Amino acid sequence: MKAFGTFSALVLVLLTGCGTALQQKTTQASVAGKTDSGDNIALLYETARCELISRGGFILIDNTVVLENLLLPLGARVAQETTGRVDFNTHRVLLVDNGASPSGGYASGLVSSAVEPQGDTGVVRIRLPQQAIPAKRQTQNLSHSCALYTIPADYRTIQVRSQFDDLLVEF
Repeated sequence: MKAFGTFSALVLVLLTGCGTALQQKTTQASVAGKTDSGDNIALLYETARCELISRGGFILIDNTVVLENLLLPLGARVAQETTGRVDFNTHRVLLVDNGASPSGGYASGLVSSAVEPQGDTGVVRIRLPQQAIPAKRQTQNLSHSCALYTIPADYRTIQVRSQFDDLLVEF
């Protein structure tokens, strides 16, 4: 019986240690997700289930209520945690939604992790997902990925441009 009690205590100590390590890891990830001042763009959240929150395109979000309501279909916890990582006094959130496309799982991404200042306009450059080539054999599956990025609120106008410098949208 004493051996069982010792074993139970050892398991409890190990589990407590794992819980502490997990909590520290989660805290570090949350702190790392905090945005800083400057012209940096930070990935706030990404999902392959974007059909739950959007139908494609771009949305510029400038307040907590709109962001939380947008994310609620993904779950209240996701909405609250993600919204809590943004200071809307200094940042805005840009939703980049590729829409549903047969893209072989490719997603868009940032060309640069900084906003390019052009006067009072900030330019965000994104890499568009690779599109399937008709009549060519390649992996094709319907994907709908999107990402939320924090961008500085220092600019009067925000332009989103492709990697080829095509203007996609201006806010």
